[in-house]
Amino acid sequence: MCTIMTICCDFWESSFGFDFRIYLPWEACVSTDQIIDSLQNSLLVFISYIIIFNTVVPISLSVSIEFIRLLQSQWIDWNIKMYHEPNNVPAQARTISLNEELGQVGHIFSDKTGILTQNIITFNKCSLRRKLYGYVTDQAGNEIQYPEKIPPTDYESAQTVNSKDDYLSKDEPDFRQTSMNVAQATDPLLLSLNNES
Repeated sequence: MCTIMTICCDFWESSFGFDFRIYLPWEACVSTDQIIDSLQNSLLVFISYIIIFNTVVPISLSVSIEFIRLLQSQWIDWNIKMYHEPNNVPAQARTISLNEELGQVGHIFSDKTGILTQNIITFNKCSLRRKLYGYVTDQAGNEIQYPEKIPPTDYESAQTVNSKDDYLSKDEPDFRQTSMNVAQATDPLLLSLNNES
């Protein structure tokens, strides 16, 4: 930008500027030759342009970037493909840097559970201080009535587990005491025999 302005200044100095020397008599600083005078003036002006554009360019650049961000956020608002028909809600870019934030998204991880279920989370029922809130419906869609207050839990009669051995059922086999190794456990012949029985 400074170079372009210096070339324009050199063109103006060589065409018109030499005639204005009577207003600024500085023969001691510049040459009396018109071509050398225009080159000297344009080189001095080049340094002035560097000083001037040092502050002008960053300010204008930041203003231009903010204007571009505003325009791109308006494009998000106007995009008809981002319209949600069931709720009659268009897209709303509430920040002008939204497109830059979306541009940083590299991967979207999805567990594909929302294809059939639509991932709609509804409040059914909760109990706070023995008071029930919410409602639950049966398969026919009828509301199931619950008492206004639920009775307190009787912790005295609840069974407690004293040790790990009491917790394990005596009917279940203890796999820690078997001598079968991993190769035997994954043998296809043994697995097929177990499925037949």
